[in-house]
Amino acid sequence: MFGLKPVFYRHVGTAVWRLRLMLVLWRGKPASVLACVGDWLQAQPNHPHALATQAHWLAQTNEPEAAVQVLQHLLILQPHVAAHWFNAGFVFQGLGQWRSAQSHLEAATQLDPMLDRAWYGLGVVRIALGDRWGAEQALRRNTELQPMNPLAWYQLAHLHRECGEHQQAWALLNHLRGFDPRVARQLEREWGGQVA
Repeated sequence: MFGLKPVFYRHVGTAVWRLRLMLVLWRGKPASVLACVGDWLQAQPNHPHALATQAHWLAQTNEPEAAVQVLQHLLILQPHVAAHWFNAGFVFQGLGQWRSAQSHLEAATQLDPMLDRAWYGLGVVRIALGDRWGAEQALRRNTELQPMNPLAWYQLAHLHRECGEHQQAWALLNHLRGFDPRVARQLEREWGGQVA
């Protein structure tokens, strides 16, 4: 890009890399983004922003195993960053590797108890693992942090219905109707118009 030789890139500062990446992102072509990030990582192999961007785009382009490798490297470099643990948990979740997803999402919530999306992901993963109580606790925490997240209320309603707690499921459906009627209608369709 811009007719610069790869040797020049080694001498470019982070601000220039971010600008170059921003311009490539504006085009929105995954191959161009990954090429730009690859060049950046040749010049600055352990730059956290470049690694996180690379992992994100690898996951977006259906290369989750490669994304996991990048994220694991990033976790070695910055084990204290909750977002990295969340991102790894999210990719593991997509791969159906529930135990790995759970451990990474739990680490994210421990590092940043206010990271609402990590609590939501943890709830979904715990549902998949059959941990009803743990799932409910995580989803409830998500609704405390993000009360307008219809997906958490939707998951809680399903959870209560599947456990035969029809009164609680109905109350959650009514709550959802109050702020996201579209998701409430979806839930009603899935239930065939009945909670029981």
